[in-house]
Amino acid sequence: MEKIIHTQESVWAAFAETDRKMAETDRLIKEMRDATAKSSAEFNLRMAESDRSIKEIRDALAKSSAEFNLRMAESDRRKAEIDLLMAENARRMAKTDRQIKQLGKMIGGLSRNHGLFAEEYFFNSFKRGNKNFFGEQFDKVVRSEILDEDRIKAEFDLLLINGKSVALIEVKYRTKAKTIDRLLNKVKYFRRKFPEYQNHQLFLGVASMVFEEQMENECLDHGIAVIKQVGEAVVIHDENIRTF
Repeated sequence: MEKIIHTQESVWAAFAETDRKMAETDRLIKEMRDATAKSSAEFNLRMAESDRSIKEIRDALAKSSAEFNLRMAESDRRKAEIDLLMAENARRMAKTDRQIKQLGKMIGGLSRNHGLFAEEYFFNSFKRGNKNFFGEQFDKVVRSEILDEDRIKAEFDLLLINGKSVALIEVKYRTKAKTIDRLLNKVKYFRRKFPEYQNHQLFLGVASMVFEEQMENECLDHGIAVIKQVGEAVVIHDENIRTF
């Protein structure tokens, strides 16, 4: 085994090399510490930025949630108001419907009463007065109502009858546009239901408490007599009367 001889120079050289390595080690340690510190600072900065972003997101979500809850509450309030308004509207509509029905019944009752009054008035007028009109002397005044086989109602308010003629009188409190057509349509029902009068002349007349001038002219144009109240008298216009 070779024996190593240390000289003073070699010892000092070994110390110098050791010092150099120690310095290099210190430098490396310092660089590692500096790098670690820098990395830690960057990490902390990024964590702080991340925390700030998370907080902003949480704040935004909280604000959005609060706004959403506020809008939902407002929506619920408006929906409740609308429900109340709709319920009130339904109640008013139901009340209006009841009032309309009641008014309809009242008007219907008044119309029936007016119609009955007019029929009674003209019936009594013919009954008491001179039955010599349409160029005929009528023996009796009657009321009649029949149903045909199809259950279609055909009502004749007044019938004036003698041995050779019959007058069908439609009685109205106020004449309407369909009065003439209805009266003309009743001719066939009368002929069918009263065969005993097949050979009689058939006259038509409209008796009304209130006659519009246009309706009066249309009756006369169709050859239908106009019978109306003038003061306390019943006046008959039968200048253009014809048989049906």
